[in-house]
Amino acid sequence: MEIWQVRKGEPAWCEQTVLVPGICVDLITWPSAGPGFICVTGLRNQSGGFLIPFDSTYIAQRYYETPTHFAQGLVYDYSQAIVLDSEALVAYSVRTGEVKWSMQLSNALGMAHDSARKEVVLTTGAVVSTTDGSTVRNLDPLEDCSSVAFLPGGGVIGISRSGVIRLWE
Repeated sequence: MEIWQVRKGEPAWCEQTVLVPGICVDLITWPSAGPGFICVTGLRNQSGGFLIPFDSTYIAQRYYETPTHFAQGLVYDYSQAIVLDSEALVAYSVRTGEVKWSMQLSNALGMAHDSARKEVVLTTGAVVSTTDGSTVRNLDPLEDCSSVAFLPGGGVIGISRSGVIRLWE
């Protein structure tokens, strides 16, 4: 993985190259506040992957092998990383790599995170607590929903593969 510096008015340059386990980086995300980031990579045979937290100097602190493959969503809040793949939504301890909670599901193509509410919304319409993995509520489904987002001040917006937009309040 290459870490690039991009500054206004200056050419971009590669600051650092970091070797990470796995065949490719599926997703990368930063916490809502503070330094560091986390990424999910896939195993060469795609039967699982790795969860890799980095500190603010881009050094991988450790890595954990997980059954997650083809990750479709990733949330990082320092104490846990929540990973969405085609079969489950799973929260891992960033410190130990252990599963904190897990929810089996199907047909979720993505998710959005609201750090203030401590919730994620899935494209299936499920709103899930990031604290314990419980379903907070279910929004009316939007057929073939491919993307969702929390709106500032409340509500959720989603769009389907056919271009239908829905607003839930």
